[in-house]
Amino acid sequence: MMSGAGKITPFGLLSRTLRPGTPSEARLVWYVVPIRISVPCSDDQQRHALSNNNPNDPSGYLHLETVMKDVRSSSIAIHMRHGQQTTTALCIDSQDGRWFEYLDKPYVRLKEVLGQGERGIESVECPCALHLVILSSAERWWQEVIKGFNNEVLARERQVLETLVLMELSPHHGEITKSLHALVAHVQRYKSELQTALRIIRGLEDTTADHSKCHGVSSQQPMSLPSHLAEIGCLFEGLILVVEELEKKVLRVIQLVRLTYLLPTDRDRVLVPTVPQNLV
Repeated sequence: MMSGAGKITPFGLLSRTLRPGTPSEARLVWYVVPIRISVPCSDDQQRHALSNNNPNDPSGYLHLETVMKDVRSSSIAIHMRHGQQTTTALCIDSQDGRWFEYLDKPYVRLKEVLGQGERGIESVECPCALHLVILSSAERWWQEVIKGFNNEVLARERQVLETLVLMELSPHHGEITKSLHALVAHVQRYKSELQTALRIIRGLEDTTADHSKCHGVSSQQPMSLPSHLAEIGCLFEGLILVVEELEKKVLRVIQLVRLTYLLPTDRDRVLVPTVPQNLV
């Protein structure tokens, strides 16, 4: 039975102290990292059209038609217990097992890191290495997602610009419009999920600052665990900035789509402002 003071930090990181002030005192830390991965499209276009997936629901997957990728959402939960003598960790990965070889890479890395510590190559055998491996892997997965998302936005923008140049609606106009609205819904969710991940990292920097509670970490390490976390946090900050720019980009393309609904004369009036007669 758990007893003692509980605490929920403002960063989305949950922690609790068990049996405080006793020889069996322990500190629990747990959190859930939002994950998005970009994987090759597993269905043809017809099956996507018949799918029950709502592309405007950012909790579902996003099909990137022009790059033939699917963006899948998931999460990884981490639970860590810092006792007086030992530190233990539990990782629960809820990602789709169809891409096991792709998603298993961080755990292969973790085994290698722990193995190095056991052989004395580097003193990182503490389970706290799990934080670094999972969060750095999440950052790389997010990078791939954002790259594919950006390529999709650029392709849709080219299609809209071609429509404006030809001065006639494309037969795929409705499809382009639906795709852009789905992109907006997802990119806004991506921003909030990346911000959540960043808050978790910032919270971990504080909770892992005391290495005495993280058994197995050598005080002779050139960089502390919080320093490594700070580096990963900077990478997530960069991703957030990119996603914010992508959000603005998609909204600008949607504005271009609205111009295609106007008659040519009206569209010219929007694109080329007239000069008042009294200034001629």
